[in-house]
Amino acid sequence: MLSNDVYSVTLDAIKVIAFAVLFKVFSVLLVAYGPVPSNTIAIGKQFRWYNITVSLLHSTITSLGALYCFYLDPDLTSDISKRFTPAAHIISCLSTGYFVYDFTEAIKRKKISSTWEIIIHHTVVIICFGIAVFSRQYVSYVIVALLCEINSVFLHARQLLNLCGFSPSSGVYRFNGILNISTYVLFRICTLAWMTRWIVLHRSSIPQPFQTAGILGMMVMTVINVILFARLLFKDYVSSGATNKPQHSLNNNVVKGKNS
Repeated sequence: MLSNDVYSVTLDAIKVIAFAVLFKVFSVLLVAYGPVPSNTIAIGKQFRWYNITVSLLHSTITSLGALYCFYLDPDLTSDISKRFTPAAHIISCLSTGYFVYDFTEAIKRKKISSTWEIIIHHTVVIICFGIAVFSRQYVSYVIVALLCEINSVFLHARQLLNLCGFSPSSGVYRFNGILNISTYVLFRICTLAWMTRWIVLHRSSIPQPFQTAGILGMMVMTVINVILFARLLFKDYVSSGATNKPQHSLNNNVVKGKNS
């Protein structure tokens, strides 16, 4: 008979794999039956449309899921290492499954030069989230991290608007841009700052392997998110002001977000 620990890890692994498969199934159905804007077809970006749509689904589910976890347990951050709820754990499994799915999709593209940021980001997230999922510790930390996905909703919406051919001067693009920058500062930059501060203040009580993963993870996330924020500001408020043309080149590299 399997020990309780082995059984628990096996069950959690099945959950993560199951969610990864579900995202793959959704992607396949989207490719087979999902509508694609004519502008996206004209510029040959159908795969990007499908990929961002799946990412938007993940961001919507996990951001709402994270908020729901805080609704169920307002004291979720009172004990980051030990606080555990079934809802928080299943949302963590779902998000980890998504990143496993999207990581494999990035590898399959075989264009490392254009997906290296995604691969690095997803590797770090899978390791950090995986530690929480399988140890059932620091699950609350994952839920805090998933607050970044609130911003990812607008990041992905921005990319879809670009693929649809919306002008940066259009009302809907500008409105999304305001929400995008606002939530980037509030739910991404502030969240990452809080997470970094927590690790620094509690580093003596965190086991060394977890501490190393957490510190390295936050370093990578900080660098990636600073670069992404600079790109957003340049493309939407500097470059677009000069060219007044939609931008299609922002990498799909949020910590999904691609935080998350």
